[in-house]
Amino acid sequence: MSQLLNHRSLFCIAIFLLFIISINNAGAVVSVGYTGNLGTYNCDGVNDEVQIQQALNTANSGADKTVYLKGPHTYWIDGPLTMYSGTKLTGDSSAEIKLVANAAWARSFLKGSSYYTYPIIRNANTNTAGSAGWEIYGF
Repeated sequence: MSQLLNHRSLFCIAIFLLFIISINNAGAVVSVGYTGNLGTYNCDGVNDEVQIQQALNTANSGADKTVYLKGPHTYWIDGPLTMYSGTKLTGDSSAEIKLVANAAWARSFLKGSSYYTYPIIRNANTNTAGSAGWEIYGF
């Protein structure tokens, strides 16, 4: 009988811990890192906008909605990033985002009868999104 109670106690503790872990991870900051300083998503210096966008998408579905770029590192992007309402892109002051030469965001696209240029960072909707703690070079 006491073994059964011990198994039930261990089972209840395990369920409780899984519940606590899932609550903590639901609102966790999503980090972007690189070799030597790994994050939730990791960049290799080529098309880093892919991993940064994945992190932004993940953060958008979480409670915290923060993406943190780890430094010291230069993140090279070749296309636009889409921010979401309430999403914050921040990071170490030694984290840099630089544009590759002839980045795709600078190319025009046709919409109706007008040509538009992709912005480097665009909003998925009309509400505000923010960034802090780092700089964008290459303008």
